Amino acid sequence: MTTRQKTVFECLKAAHARDFLLAILIDGLGQHMSTVEYHTILKYRLMIPIFPKDEDCPVCRKACLDTFREHAVH
Repeated sequence: MTTRQKTVFECLKAAHARDFLLAILIDGLGQHMSTVEYHTILKYRLMIPIFPKDEDCPVCRKACLDTFREHAVH
């Protein structure tokens, strides 16, 4: 495993790391998650590449992103 994979795996084992999967969201309080957001978070947490490598950041248009969109996520 890579250093990144080891780090993510350790984070996933932490208490309450998966609580977002069990949360009941209330639209009236502005608590909602789109299908795209949910799938992106799930792929990120399962370490499944989200996008092709070496894309430009869609926000700042300056930085290159890796397959996990690290620049955009953080």
